[in-house]
Amino acid sequence: MQLPPNVSRVRKTSKFRGAVIVRGKKHYSPSFDHPEKASAWVKAFKKVSTRSGGVGLSLGDLVELLRQDIHRKALTKQTLSYYLHHSRPLLQHFGDHRSVGTITSDHIERFVAMRIQAGVSAATVVSKDLAVLKRLMALARREGLAFPDPFLRARLPKWKQGRFGFFAWPKVLEILERIRSSGPKYRSRDRDADIIELVARTGLRQTEVSRLRKHHCDLSTRRIEVDGKTGIRYIPISSAVEEILGRMGKLRVFTPSLRTLERICPEWQKRLGEPKLSYHTLRHSFATAMAPLVSSPFELQALLGHSSTKQTARYYHATAQGTLAALDRLPQSDSHTP
Repeated sequence: MQLPPNVSRVRKTSKFRGAVIVRGKKHYSPSFDHPEKASAWVKAFKKVSTRSGGVGLSLGDLVELLRQDIHRKALTKQTLSYYLHHSRPLLQHFGDHRSVGTITSDHIERFVAMRIQAGVSAATVVSKDLAVLKRLMALARREGLAFPDPFLRARLPKWKQGRFGFFAWPKVLEILERIRSSGPKYRSRDRDADIIELVARTGLRQTEVSRLRKHHCDLSTRRIEVDGKTGIRYIPISSAVEEILGRMGKLRVFTPSLRTLERICPEWQKRLGEPKLSYHTLRHSFATAMAPLVSSPFELQALLGHSSTKQTARYYHATAQGTLAALDRLPQSDSHTP
């Protein structure tokens, strides 16, 4: 059988792959079941190489390939939103048609300096931007493009990874009491206190609260259906959470919009003088309070909606009271041996 130009059969298999030479380097396609697919890859690669200066795939094309890859793997829409959000500053800085093979370590260092100068948190946001760039480069290599890794020579700052604080449970109850007794001046105080208590007692993320609706709360089975980053998970409804949901069900809107939720904690930070008050701090507080009560770390992982227990471990903060209580539970010997 006659193969199309630049297409060959993979040795000892029934698959086919294409090959393109750009600037003296040979780039191979993934293996395909049919030679016409390999030929289509060759034509597309030549077209993209010409448009991006002859050095392979552009950033804009790779973002589109990444979008298709996420849809093909049926990943969650939160995952797609994460990659699109962190690829936006890359496209703005480097340009849509910038070939990924032309990005050097100097370019990466200038990008980091620009982001930090703009006031972006280096330990969280910029590191995620660079992680997305690494993913795009890995995708380009999977498509057959060969180029040196610019991250090996990049002199990046040593970012201190911030560690979120937490509130001991008595402190959480004290904050809720102060919000509810703040007086008639703040008309939304009861609704805000219910939202904050709901997060503290369930560990929900801010975006998960904004998507929560009445039909997600099944009081007959006593569980909440949550659409999170890792897919659908279920959180049991305690008696305290049932009371909160009952009060929220009487309101005209079950849960506020995401924009309204984003204003609640910063406003009460200023009113109460609690700079650590945030939904993520409450989520850490929930994990710290629940860790001694669950029988397995996998249960806490399921409640928080994490993909691994390694991620869950960062949410647990050891306390002196918890450590002392654990030591007191150790069995004691009946007789004392001098």
